[in-house]
Amino acid sequence: QDLKDLQAIYDEEVDASSKREAKWSEEFKALQLQLEDQTKNANNLTSIYKTLEGEVRDQLVDGDTAVASLKMKNKLLDYELEDVREQLGAKQSACSAAEEASCSQDSEIENLKKQLAD
Repeated sequence: QDLKDLQAIYDEEVDASSKREAKWSEEFKALQLQLEDQTKNANNLTSIYKTLEGEVRDQLVDGDTAVASLKMKNKLLDYELEDVREQLGAKQSACSAAEEASCSQDSEIENLKKQLAD
């Protein structure tokens, strides 16, 4: 009888152990699937990150190029403005000289009129 009781206890333990092993095996498989999904998600996120990083780098390069271009255009405009200022100064000098000449001619005309009147 004792042997049968021990055999029954042993069989129950083996059965319980098999059930635990099956349960753990299922949990392990579920964890493996979760790990695979998380690995895929991580790889996708890494790919997205690298793509965005490349786009940001491209935009920074484009931005730097645009800034350099604008600086060059600004410098050219500065040179053009300086040329215009020089031309304006020359025209103002010419106008002043012409005005002086005109005043001088007006004086001469007045003197001639006076001489003629005398």
